[in-house]
Amino acid sequence: MFESFLFNTFCFTCLSFSLLLYSYDLFFLSLLSFLMFGLFLFKHFSPTSKIKIPENFQVLIVGAGFSGICMGKKLSDLGVKYKILEKSSQLGGTWWENTYPGCGCDIPSHLYSFSFFLNPSWSKVYSKQKEILEYLKTAAQRFNVSPHILYNQHVASCTWDKTTNLWEVT
Repeated sequence: MFESFLFNTFCFTCLSFSLLLYSYDLFFLSLLSFLMFGLFLFKHFSPTSKIKIPENFQVLIVGAGFSGICMGKKLSDLGVKYKILEKSSQLGGTWWENTYPGCGCDIPSHLYSFSFFLNPSWSKVYSKQKEILEYLKTAAQRFNVSPHILYNQHVASCTWDKTTNLWEVT
């Protein structure tokens, strides 16, 4: 009860302070105060422990591109068993498949990164295919996602079985 009161008081104080600074045209201080509040929330409410799940529960992820690698990392953080089915012989999704001359990203590389694995060393603002693919391989290795990937696995269909409450993936 008391901790909840302290937290609510802290939240109200931070937000009030941000608005007060903003009202005095101190935009940057207001922004800094608000960001500090966000960091506080992130620190206190991001999952730091494993969750309880049934013994036979497992997640199946289709594709080892950006989304598949991200999902694998997040499931590992929570202690959830998973497999990633990748149709190609390598991870990377579109960054493995597309190798045409000049292939690259039209989004600035600093924004086209995992929030949990920022890369301050991109060689260009708009990185090319090889550099992005290397970033994905490094992320998959660093967060131990690679051992969960099954390569050359083409998914033709996914059907929900109402009797077993399970997906049938072929």
